[in-house]
Amino acid sequence: MEERNQNFEIRLATEDDAQRISELIQSNIDNHEDKSYSKEQIRAWKVINSTSSIINALNQRIIFCAFDHDSMLGTIGLAENKIVGLYVSNTKRKSGIGAVLMKYVERYASKRNFEKITLISVPSAVPFYLKQGYQIIQEVITVVEGVEYPEIEMIKYIDAVA
Repeated sequence: MEERNQNFEIRLATEDDAQRISELIQSNIDNHEDKSYSKEQIRAWKVINSTSSIINALNQRIIFCAFDHDSMLGTIGLAENKIVGLYVSNTKRKSGIGAVLMKYVERYASKRNFEKITLISVPSAVPFYLKQGYQIIQEVITVVEGVEYPEIEMIKYIDAVA
């Protein structure tokens, strides 16, 4: 599934993309606007988003990437009906890439007759997901590498595409 959207292309990620996906995520972690994360949380977040972890993730979920020519603009993963890992390059935030990636995954899920999509959001991203039509289900604690993260579980019901 490949699509050209606005001035960029969205395509399925491959192992060849794993290092760039990891670098994009690591850069987001280093430049995250929410300064409430502890050093342990940041370390754990980086560990689970190393290149080798991304390669392993490619075997467990579908990952799409947005590219402008050879530049990776963003990435999003889908594990069954759960969005995992929406990241947009720090220099491209607030340009609509995240919303386009969300719609892309929603269409992908709809074509496969999914009734809903869920996700776990960091608190600072909740307003973005609310704008995309997601609803808050509950507050949750996610444990990564033995480190707790307070997060928000969200849901969106989608229509199947014939």
